[in-house]
Amino acid sequence: MHFINILYALVVLCAVSAPTFGNHNNAPNCSGGTSCPISGSSGSSTTTTTGATTTAKSGALSSTTETVQSNNNYEHFLKEKPKDLQTCQRKSADFDKCIVNAYQHIFSTWKNGINDVPHSVPIDPLFVREFEVIEDRENITPITVKMNNITVTGLSEAKVKSVNFKDNEYDFKMTYLVPKIRLNGQYTAQGQVLLLKIDTVGEMFMEIIEGLYTVTTKVKLRTVENHKFFDLKALQFNVDSIKDLHLHFANLFKDKVLNDNTNAVFNGSWRVFFDIFKPKIEAEINKVLLAHFRSVFGQVPAEYFIADVTAAVESSKTGTHSSLHSSSSSDSAKVVTHLELQQQAPPQHGSSVAHATTKVPEKANKVH
Repeated sequence: MHFINILYALVVLCAVSAPTFGNHNNAPNCSGGTSCPISGSSGSSTTTTTGATTTAKSGALSSTTETVQSNNNYEHFLKEKPKDLQTCQRKSADFDKCIVNAYQHIFSTWKNGINDVPHSVPIDPLFVREFEVIEDRENITPITVKMNNITVTGLSEAKVKSVNFKDNEYDFKMTYLVPKIRLNGQYTAQGQVLLLKIDTVGEMFMEIIEGLYTVTTKVKLRTVENHKFFDLKALQFNVDSIKDLHLHFANLFKDKVLNDNTNAVFNGSWRVFFDIFKPKIEAEINKVLLAHFRSVFGQVPAEYFIADVTAAVESSKTGTHSSLHSSSSSDSAKVVTHLELQQQAPPQHGSSVAHATTKVPEKANKVH
């Protein structure tokens, strides 16, 4: 058990070891960010603090999402259906296959946003400014690892496997495979590993091989200028499984042999490591997909995807841009994350845009 605990400490160090363009001082405590408990052994406590996430064309992701909802009041949308976008009939026998091909556009064709349409949000590459993991388990000296300036690539290579809709509704569950997601960045680490003191900074990379992922959504319909739009209310991203994980953290120790051996331990026990790091991966990718899907659905009329769109339409009485914007602002100004899909209780009073520094109830952050 002691060896397992030590391995967990190594794993956490690795998990938070990403390239660091940041400072070399003591990593800040978790009080300044969102505290995210990670389940572990009894009597242990592991928290991760979320920093700011950005995309290639945006600032902090929380701000990006708010900007998309506030500024892009459906005024700028595709007036004509793209020729290469397959349109499906909900009642047709081949709908399931057709909608998979149509939604593939969201990852591949529109990976950098939609050409000539303002406020498009890209998904590849993705940039994460920083986050930290603080490991404080029984019989283990605390370790603080801070990851900075992380570049995430590979999401645009997603292959949609299935898209399932609820009967007479437009909430959907999408399953897709990504051959490889790669994270490159910098890290700072302070603490103790295998009785050796750690106070270092270095570069790292992580490759997630053949990951199977699920996106579950809450969707309503809106009408603008005689067009219907999917209004994405919430999105939950989950990692279902991965085939392998490749890791490397440079400069953990000055001794090259010790450094190489430590990385070998990380790679040999990647499942343990990934279980610790999984909540952060899900949370960061969830933010990006939420912003990207909202961007696409706010600019591509729903009938371009599904010709026979029918449902109770949630829209303003006048159908004008200004009235829709007013409704959209009140409904969507707050960033909805996958955590909110896991909560049955209504949002706390006074909650607004979920900036990275907003605290989330401890229970909601646990991976189910």
